[in-house]
Amino acid sequence: MKITEAMSEIKLFVKKISSQREFILRNLTREEWRKDPFEKDHTSQEAQVKAAIQSINDLEKNIVAYRYAITKANMEERISLEGMDMSVAEWLIWRREVLPLRRQLLGNLANQMASSVREQQAVQRSYSSKDTEKIQPTNYIVNISEKWLKEEVEKLEAIEQRLDGQLSMINANMEIQL
Repeated sequence: MKITEAMSEIKLFVKKISSQREFILRNLTREEWRKDPFEKDHTSQEAQVKAAIQSINDLEKNIVAYRYAITKANMEERISLEGMDMSVAEWLIWRREVLPLRRQLLGNLANQMASSVREQQAVQRSYSSKDTEKIQPTNYIVNISEKWLKEEVEKLEAIEQRLDGQLSMINANMEIQL
């Protein structure tokens, strides 16, 4: 079974669990004087509720088994991007945990650099021409280059795009063992 098929099955299991829960809630109790609605099917409401609970238990076990098989396969399959070689599981963690932090850092660096430039320009505009002869403008030392920052942003975007493509291919083609 392919990972994409397993993921579809998991969604189906979740829908079935939801349906079984609704059934249980509808049939959990009834007034004593009411006739058992399942009597005509040669069973009882109690037996149907118990069967629905067992069905939920089985479906939950299936979800765990499918997720475990996917995780196991993701730990074994490797992807190399931009000099980084990690398992699919590690890349998924990287995308969820590291990527947003890296994106935020690079954005903050760009904003801070732009803010410093705007601040310096505003100070210089505030002096009259005769004041500029007396006062030396403050120069800022920027400890990273704009070129490096731009390259890092482009590299991050390229990794993200390539990673999404690689993960889609792997999900569509990788077999898992249940």
